[in-house]
Amino acid sequence: MTDAAGHFFYFRYSVFFKAPFGSLIRPFLLLLLLLSSQHNLISQNYQSLKKEADNYFENEQYYNAAQYYQVAVGLEPEHPEIIYRLAQSYKAIFNYPLAAIYYEKAQQMDVLTYPLAPFYLAQMNKATGKFQLARDQFQKFIRENQDNRMFADAEREKFLAQAAIEQEGCKWALNEIHSGFNEKGFDNLPSPINTPYNDYAVAIFENDSAFTLTSGRRGVKGALLDNRYGDYFTDNLRFQKKEVWEKDTRSDRFDQVNSKYSDGAGTYNSNKDKYYFNS
Repeated sequence: MTDAAGHFFYFRYSVFFKAPFGSLIRPFLLLLLLLSSQHNLISQNYQSLKKEADNYFENEQYYNAAQYYQVAVGLEPEHPEIIYRLAQSYKAIFNYPLAAIYYEKAQQMDVLTYPLAPFYLAQMNKATGKFQLARDQFQKFIRENQDNRMFADAEREKFLAQAAIEQEGCKWALNEIHSGFNEKGFDNLPSPINTPYNDYAVAIFENDSAFTLTSGRRGVKGALLDNRYGDYFTDNLRFQKKEVWEKDTRSDRFDQVNSKYSDGAGTYNSNKDKYYFNS
């Protein structure tokens, strides 16, 4: 039986090697060539994406940078520089939940090269209401960076001081939450006041019945996209409350303050007959 088994395997073994060598090796070579070509294509695509993303990032066009970095991360998920810059881009366009994800990845991958990743991660958690987690992270950042020589002394002191301020803010928020702060009835004003775009810098015009705000919403005067944030270039918009909130259309030439570029973050003088703003 042993001889029979041995003969059987010898027979299979000899038959295998009777096949032409070329017919056996060609499929493997083809597979290797396909894998190599795919790898080269991925590498070329990654380098092209990174170059475009870096160019947008250096020119502060963070919305575009985030799109390219996100695709690049899909091709090279273990590249800490791209991870960190993606986090920075998301922070710049106010996408704090996604920024937190990538700051945490950057921290785990290479905290020595990116020592501020833990600080910004704590900021993102604070901004999204995770106050206890953020407080603990700020405490850890302060504790671990007292003598961190990855920072210049002045920079280290600046971020340590800011971390202490942020930590106190988390403490205040936690105290307010526990005292029923979230049940005091604050609500966002409905459309057309609040939109999915950036709406900020409110300046009161008439008590609680009229005010001005800065907005990057669709339909602004210039209709040009600001690639720093993914919104449109901002305008100064004024609203008044009648039966509902609506755009203030009184004929005092207020709309002339807007141009095709970003205008906003203004305030009135005490007589409410002059409006000072940035452009």
